[in-house]
Amino acid sequence: MTRALFCTCVLTLVSSFAWAAEGWPTELKGDGLVVRFSPSAADEAKGVIVRGDKQFAFEGDFAAGKITGEFTVGEDGFEFILEKTATGYVFKSGNKTYALTAVARAANPLDVNAPNPLEEPGVAKPEPQPRIDPKPDPRPVPQPNPAADARTLIYTPQAIKDQKSTLDVADVLVPKGWQVDSRIVWQVDRSHFVTNASAIFDPRTGWGLQLLPFDHFQCLPATYKSAVQQRQSLITIAGFELCGSVPTPQQYITEILIPRYRPQGLRVIAIEDLPEVTKSLAKTMEKQVALMAREGIETRYGAAKARVEYVMPKSNNVMIEEDIYCLLEVTWPPQANAQIAQQGFPDAQWWVIRPVATYSFIAPKGQLKQATPVLQTIYSSIQIKEKWFAYTEQIAAFIRQKNLDDANLRAATQVEINASQRAVLTDRWEKYDKIARTTGHLLAETMPYTDPNKPDGKKYVLEQKYDHWISDEGNIFSSTDPSITPTGAGWRKMKTTDPD
Repeated sequence: MTRALFCTCVLTLVSSFAWAAEGWPTELKGDGLVVRFSPSAADEAKGVIVRGDKQFAFEGDFAAGKITGEFTVGEDGFEFILEKTATGYVFKSGNKTYALTAVARAANPLDVNAPNPLEEPGVAKPEPQPRIDPKPDPRPVPQPNPAADARTLIYTPQAIKDQKSTLDVADVLVPKGWQVDSRIVWQVDRSHFVTNASAIFDPRTGWGLQLLPFDHFQCLPATYKSAVQQRQSLITIAGFELCGSVPTPQQYITEILIPRYRPQGLRVIAIEDLPEVTKSLAKTMEKQVALMAREGIETRYGAAKARVEYVMPKSNNVMIEEDIYCLLEVTWPPQANAQIAQQGFPDAQWWVIRPVATYSFIAPKGQLKQATPVLQTIYSSIQIKEKWFAYTEQIAAFIRQKNLDDANLRAATQVEINASQRAVLTDRWEKYDKIARTTGHLLAETMPYTDPNKPDGKKYVLEQKYDHWISDEGNIFSSTDPSITPTGAGWRKMKTTDPD
């Protein structure tokens, strides 16, 4: 069914960063309409159309300087044409016409693979400069740090969003002026089939938090050796990646996280184990470890941190420092492995390696120590949404049943969390909140604070050098100056509590 794009059709922002085919900008805007492109092949256009606060996906084809396609509203389809003109772009649907222009978007300073905004159509390209990473790196030049002498910070709740389902994935507290780059990575052939690789950053200072993907491994030495020799897939039926030995947290950072997810050419300055974090992690997971032990499975935890540095290309050779954190869980059946070894097949033993947390804090060299408490506050505030948890649990069931058709995926977005799922999620919230609190207290000079009206409610990890107030909307006002307090009604001074 084809209709015009009614004025009431509205869309919300799905992702802070997008790509389009060569010669097209990533976002167009005008006459109250926004067109955002999603990752796509050069001959296919995909994305969302935004008008107000609702959204509709579109698909189309590039041809002769225009896109012809269709966007959907529920089960209805609406044809459109998007054309380039001498002065900009024109979007036509039915009897409606919108004049659009390209929108310049802030670049994610943590993303070494993002498109370079200086290479958009109509903008002069800079002279080539020496670079370490051959991929485009659009990160802005960090300016003198305006936060260095700041006496106040204002944190506001924002959402990390999934473009595929349009659901909110998690809530996070973000300082005023910072940006959220939502990136949810789907790999349905993996045991961890969806992972949060989002970034939160300040484009003025270059400070940022990067969540790193979770890669699950199964150590099966004999199977791994055979697969490598025969050049077979290293992904098992259960979705684990095969490996030949069990990595330590330090090895997981240097052999997996850095080669896969960090810029080329970086230099490892220092790497260390975090025994106090390991001890706290094991204590937090005591109940889970005991349950696994009843099934004959032993569990070991470890934590490590690596300091790396690298030059930011095309930005006056600014040197960047980054701390990469890894909290790791290893499980294995000790009795079964012992029996396998006694029978003369030591290479048939097995272990499973799963990250508990992998993330990094980033800042221009010399500023990382100052940035870490702010970045830890942001990281510690991330909390999974109930609806997202129910959605992914439903998809996990579909995967187990090998029943991943589109109808089921759409139905999954409508599912509500049930009582047993809520109990599991609440337990997970408590565990990961505790891990974040204790890690921040041990490493980042932060303390947990509570809302005085909700002493048994959520604990917020915040810098100790500030006084903190919280509003009814969940905004947090922080000040190091006793004379500076939030104005207006509804603010309550927060109280410190035991970091556990």
